[in-house]
Formats: sequence, C-alpha cells, structure tokens
Amino acid sequence: NRFLLHITKSLLIINPQLEAKIKTYLSNGNLNIVIKDFKLSDNYNLYIFDVLGREIFNRVVTSATSNIDIQNYHSSCYIVKVVSNKNSFTEKVFVE
Repeated sequence: NRFLLHITKSLLIINPQLEAKIKTYLSNGNLNIVIKDFKLSDNYNLYIFDVLGREIFNRVVTSATSNIDIQNYHSSCYIVKVVSNKNSFTEKVFVE
C-alpha cells in the first residue's frame, strides 16, 4: 500500500502555435539559439541548466539570435530555456 499506479488512455495534443519556437545549433564551439517570432517587447531571458538542474548560464536576450561559447562545457546534456512575458520554451542540447 505504498503507492497506487493509475493508467489511463489519453491523447497527446500539441498546440502547433507553441511548438518549435526556439532552435538550437552547435557550431565551432558555440551554441547558437534562434527564437522564432522574436519581439523585443516580450522581454526574453535565456537560461542553461545542467542535468542536475543547476543554472549554469543566464542572459537577457536582445535579438532573435544568441551565440554562447560552450567550449568550456563538459560533454553532457543541457537544457536551454527561453522565458518571455508570454511563454517559456525548452530544448535539450547534447554537447560532445
């Protein structure tokens, strides 16, 4: 009686307006982040977290494209989070 597992059938519906608002690219030791439909008035902040959830980077975003030097980052999975007045978006990035 430690826990109860309840399984139901459900349908995952993804709102197409919310998907893929950020794109990440690794190139020559840099992480390039592109925000679709960027508006400066939305006040974007960019965060990078390690796999343990520790914040290792943050910056106020002032343009649709941000470049971050990741040459000193260890090989691992990182979470890129972009937060605005209206939404927040996350994406996994694997650094080798």
